[in-house]
Amino acid sequence: PTQHKEQPYYYNIYKRDNLTTIFQNLKKGCFVAADASLDDWLIISGAEAEKSLTTRLCWLGDYKTLAYMITEYIGLADQDRKWNIAYNCFDKKGSKKVDRINIQSLKNALSKAKRDPDDEDDERPSSFDEIDRIFKVTSDNGNH
Repeated sequence: PTQHKEQPYYYNIYKRDNLTTIFQNLKKGCFVAADASLDDWLIISGAEAEKSLTTRLCWLGDYKTLAYMITEYIGLADQDRKWNIAYNCFDKKGSKKVDRINIQSLKNALSKAKRDPDDEDDERPSSFDEIDRIFKVTSDNGNH
């Protein structure tokens, strides 16, 4: 089989310490598996870009929240590849087993989710606010 040469990593604006905090908070919020590897997260986030990803992170949250995180934070610098990044870097924990990410399911979930916090009739999922808090906690202290 042909190996996929494209790097699954994304450019990030956070320092390594902040990436560690984000990862710990994703685990505390039950978005990624408790046994997920910080090393793999650092590779995905570009802090360890010289290394190769050995294990995709297991996403425990729903598809719409993963799609939101990818769109708002992970894929910002790489909009054309954001769904490939999701596919290459995350697996989805289902009720019975862990599966590869389904890109179409990500897109569909995001299009159905309400995203405008200024529109009173457009109720935003609370998980989006939680993701915002996880990523904002590090940007508030000026240590991007």
